[in-house]
Amino acid sequence: MPRTIVYIGNGLPDRTAGALRIMANVKALQAGGYNVVLINEMDKTNNRLNPTHIQGFETYNILYPSSAFEWFKRLISASDFIRIIKQLTDIEAVIIYGPTAGSLLSLRKYCKKCGIKTLIDCVEWHSTAHLHGLKKFIKSIDVFINMRYAQKKADGIILISNYLRNYYKHNKTLRVHPLIDRSDKKWPARTKHTYGDGLLRFVYAGSMGNDKDEISRIIETLSKYKDYQFQFEIIGISNKEFISHHPHLNEILKQLSSKIFFLGRLPHELTLQHIANADFSFLIRRPTLKNNAGFPTKLGESLACATPVIANRFSDIAEVIDGEYMGILIETVDDLPMAVEKTFNLSRAKIETMKDNAYHCNTFDYRSYIVPLKNFITSC
Repeated sequence: MPRTIVYIGNGLPDRTAGALRIMANVKALQAGGYNVVLINEMDKTNNRLNPTHIQGFETYNILYPSSAFEWFKRLISASDFIRIIKQLTDIEAVIIYGPTAGSLLSLRKYCKKCGIKTLIDCVEWHSTAHLHGLKKFIKSIDVFINMRYAQKKADGIILISNYLRNYYKHNKTLRVHPLIDRSDKKWPARTKHTYGDGLLRFVYAGSMGNDKDEISRIIETLSKYKDYQFQFEIIGISNKEFISHHPHLNEILKQLSSKIFFLGRLPHELTLQHIANADFSFLIRRPTLKNNAGFPTKLGESLACATPVIANRFSDIAEVIDGEYMGILIETVDDLPMAVEKTFNLSRAKIETMKDNAYHCNTFDYRSYIVPLKNFITSC
């Protein structure tokens, strides 16, 4: 009988970028010979005792904290997780995604007593810039304790970036970028674009998260090329939502209403189809602590859709997007006009070659991490 790995996360299977990462990781673990059980924090169910199944994996759903009391309980305790773990047998390791300091220390204490390895899936350095008052104070303390003490107590840390790997250099670590399953039917097939309208198609898919994508800078840059033939689709954000954050761009958007389109939130598979229909996707972020410590899921998704990426240098982006093989890498956000200008000067044949290169990139396929993950867990 294969030994069991318990993976704790939220929003499974595809409600967040973290959920997509977890589902790819568990496929790699299963392929490595493990029996994987999921504990899934959801906002509509609290069915702890009777497991369901997500993509074939046994899954226990628990209620995502919604009240101040529940959040406080999660900050200091892993009791909800432990209650489920006690029902399982032959567990080799528990992997917890993005834990609070208190829940991690509580889980670590229980697992150590039971001879179970405690591993962290660490994907970011949380920012508290968007919070205020007591919430900001409590979250700041949690982040401080978690990053500087609690996570260092784990038996091993699965990291998403070199920044975090360097920070946790005295711990046992494995860097794993956000993975995908290239064989999943949700990925659009590679088709040659034969558009006859002469439009250059750009796309962005994401949200208005704090300290994340510089969508306003992208729009400001494209407005300088209003006489060029292009189309820019923005997925995940409505026009109203964007204007509420950037009212100064309202007039520009009116002028470019035939070129820039806000599509709002779309199902994941439909989002991928829109990305596949584009010539380039944008991935423009400031090199903040949060962005350098993380790594964008949308990079691997865009390449899997055969869509080259226009990106600036942050995190480990330069390891993937270098030269003009699968996209255009710029040093800073201020260089964005240069990148856009370059795309307008590319031939259709050159763009199709870049799309071919992107499509055949296997850097993010989970199969590349089957052996590394298995060896890492064994060594912890």
